Amino acid sequence: MTKQEFEKKTIFVLMSTFNGEKYLNEQIESIKDQKNVETHLVIRDDGSKDNTKNIIKKWVNTYPDWITFIEGKNIGFAQSFSKLLSLTITKFSNAQYLAFCDQDDVWSPEKLMIALRYLSKESKLTPVLYFSNAELVDSALKPLSLLWRVNEVDLSKERSLVQNFAPGCTEVFNRCAAEMYIKTPPHNITLHDYLMFQICIFLGKVTYDEAPRIKYRQHVNNQIGKVTGLRRWVRFLCKPIIKHDISTRNALFLEVYKRFLSAQDVLLLNSFLNYKKSLFHKIALVFNRKISYSNMESNILMKIKILLGWL
Repeated sequence: MTKQEFEKKTIFVLMSTFNGEKYLNEQIESIKDQKNVETHLVIRDDGSKDNTKNIIKKWVNTYPDWITFIEGKNIGFAQSFSKLLSLTITKFSNAQYLAFCDQDDVWSPEKLMIALRYLSKESKLTPVLYFSNAELVDSALKPLSLLWRVNEVDLSKERSLVQNFAPGCTEVFNRCAAEMYIKTPPHNITLHDYLMFQICIFLGKVTYDEAPRIKYRQHVNNQIGKVTGLRRWVRFLCKPIIKHDISTRNALFLEVYKRFLSAQDVLLLNSFLNYKKSLFHKIALVFNRKISYSNMESNILMKIKILLGWL
């Protein structure tokens, strides 16, 4: 694909901000510096109390045609991104490609160009998602590790029932995927990136780029991020017993998208959701190798939840 062909397409970058004054300028600069692709940045502030809105307004004053800024009340990151997505595809008919963006990372200059190479090859009538690996860094951008090891990512439908490999900050997708996404009522969405990942796994196509295309900053103020070790167990033990996130999410997905799913996929989702019917169903799910996590810690936690009926 030539540079001229790239310049005909614009990727709409959707950023939700909340008290992000510390790292925001770096992230916006990295979006502005994307190579060989046109971008338009759409920002919704989710009720920040710090200097975030003033920082954004300075950027708007400098690049009024490049940034669309929406000031909003605090509704949480998932619903904020969902509102951003709905507003963008409603307002911009040329929003054929879109990307979720966090407020505190740094993107490599070729991130969106690479994504567009993959996405533009696919049918516009199919929901398509591209995501990449990420370099985990500390607050000062010092490298820590890669998000995913070699051959760790599994893009099967079974695995997607319990694990999302595509953090929103790495996701770039087409308009068809966005239009499928907004069929889910916003107030029911708890993880925007997970919903987009699952839509494209079941109804379209997902492409994974093993190369890290962003510096994924890990710090104490992360609203979402990679949780490992002791923090994973503490979060599991402290979560209320009555909160069944995985089952609720998959039940909602089946309810909203059932008419688009194959009979085989409906059967898969139903068999997963009916695990509490009997001890036999629980044991069968515990020993189902396809429906599992990519690491031992998460698998142990999931099996405990299955046996307790907390999934």
